[in-house]
Amino acid sequence: MKKLLAILLACTALTCSFAGCGSKDSSDNGGSSAVEEAKSPVVGTWKLTGESFDDLKKETDERDWKLKEVILETDNEGNMTFTIRCETYGNCYLTEDTFYMGNNQFPVEYKENKVIIENGGKKEEVLEKIGDVDENDRNGVYKVLNPELKKATGLDTDTTMTFEFISKDESYWCILDEGKYEYNEEEKKMLCDIDSYDHGYAAIEFDGNKMLMTDNEGVVDEFIRIN
Repeated sequence: MKKLLAILLACTALTCSFAGCGSKDSSDNGGSSAVEEAKSPVVGTWKLTGESFDDLKKETDERDWKLKEVILETDNEGNMTFTIRCETYGNCYLTEDTFYMGNNQFPVEYKENKVIIENGGKKEEVLEKIGDVDENDRNGVYKVLNPELKKATGLDTDTTMTFEFISKDESYWCILDEGKYEYNEEEKKMLCDIDSYDHGYAAIEFDGNKMLMTDNEGVVDEFIRIN
């Protein structure tokens, strides 16, 4: 996956930039329409696996990154999303009045499901809780709002990035790379118009619950259907 490493590098830099915002506490084309029928075999949720994931994991492990999984979602309207999920470094969680990231602590306030911090004497909205919202539970999925955090890493400001807080001891940061695809059922080829998958037309094969995508250079990426 030719661009995933560059995207992961940007994500890691973003974590560092975010931690630097506060004070440190020493205490703690040839295809059919993109719209396919519901029975289209490419529609669904897929998890990158096999040698493709192993190679990517090896590369990220060498950089001390904690790659968890890469998920591909394709819908019936020609939309495609890659979710790149990594474990956060150290403690990363929210309480009623503080955002903890390792040894860094950010005093926060909450307004309409948004997390607000003070940075350089100015208050900034940095995170917004999305999905199922329970005002009594600070865990959940939060979308990164601050475009400057993305610019600092070379990410486009329209890139969707999230934090997932599971517990005090478990959290993830994710990039959602969103784009379009076209699938030609007759030729068994897919065109992916998305940054993290720059293969052009890829040949598609199915083997049970597996989907194999082979690019023009013969590189095979293997996915397992999870939904």
